[in-house]
Amino acid sequence: ANVALAHARVNLDLEKKGLEFERRSTALNLDRQKEVVRELERQIDALTVKSPVDGVVGQVVVRQRGKVSTQNPILTIVDLSALEVEIQIPESFARELALGMPTEIDVRGTPAEGRVRSVSPQVVKGEVAARIEFVGTPPEGLRQNQRLSARIVIDEKPNVLLVTRGPSVVANGRTAYFVDGHLAERRPIQIGAAGLREVEIISGAQEGDRLVVSGTDTFKKAARIRIAGDLP
Repeated sequence: ANVALAHARVNLDLEKKGLEFERRSTALNLDRQKEVVRELERQIDALTVKSPVDGVVGQVVVRQRGKVSTQNPILTIVDLSALEVEIQIPESFARELALGMPTEIDVRGTPAEGRVRSVSPQVVKGEVAARIEFVGTPPEGLRQNQRLSARIVIDEKPNVLLVTRGPSVVANGRTAYFVDGHLAERRPIQIGAAGLREVEIISGAQEGDRLVVSGTDTFKKAARIRIAGDLP
């Protein structure tokens, strides 16, 4: 009986060690399987294309199920919060541009504030390209390659005398023909800032004067001419 009891105790101890070994082996197999699952999840996550910025899909470059080489673009993402306006400015105004100048942007009749972010150093076909960024939150409904109108405020001069911009006023700059009835008399003037549509008159004219702003080459710099026909 004592021998049988000793054998039973030894067998019990061996069974405990066997169960402990099986438990540890099963736990190691479980950990190994977890690592296999993590690796598969990593590979699946690597197949998911994530954009570094929040935006909307602008253009899909690759067809569905198509092969893509390394570093080749798949699609383009448009960040609507970082949209800029690219405008073409006449070369004559390029020297007056500066970074940070205020800009008025017309978005379908809704005004928006902007400022000049960059000015190209290159002149192409008599124009200089500039980029304008929105100040604050851009208006809703903007799209890439959308056509807008913008106006850069180079200088503000309140209460000045303006005349419509024309070849004779801008070309001469020192004289202009003043219309009185059917006579046009040549008088000296001094112009200031010139815009796209209007020119500032510093001296030589008063409010209410009528000036010839069209071409005056046919006048041959005469001191006084007579205008035939009805005046506008």
